[in-house]
Amino acid sequence: MICELCNLEYNEKEINFHHLIPKTFHNNKRILKHYDKNFLNKNGIYLCYACHNKLHSCIDEKDMAFEYNTIEKIKENEEIQKWINWKQKHPDFNSTYNRMTLKKRGKK
Repeated sequence: MICELCNLEYNEKEINFHHLIPKTFHNNKRILKHYDKNFLNKNGIYLCYACHNKLHSCIDEKDMAFEYNTIEKIKENEEIQKWINWKQKHPDFNSTYNRMTLKKRGKK
């Protein structure tokens, strides 16, 4: 599978689903005016653990829900652009990070 942020390939265990509109906002009245529950649950992207964690450290959930709710908008974020550039220059970081994350989650 391909991480939709860094575009690097990973096995199935090294990728997880990121809701483009965080689940904590799925009952928000402003969100529900524009999207139904089925769309909210299925609308997302697949990310490697490193990109998923970086995304959550750069953009808070409120901004994700209302401003950065597409992959295109996420990739416009300056911090995310720097991350993607760095990550593609350091491919060894990906395998080390994912091994540590999978071990913590018991998914070896």
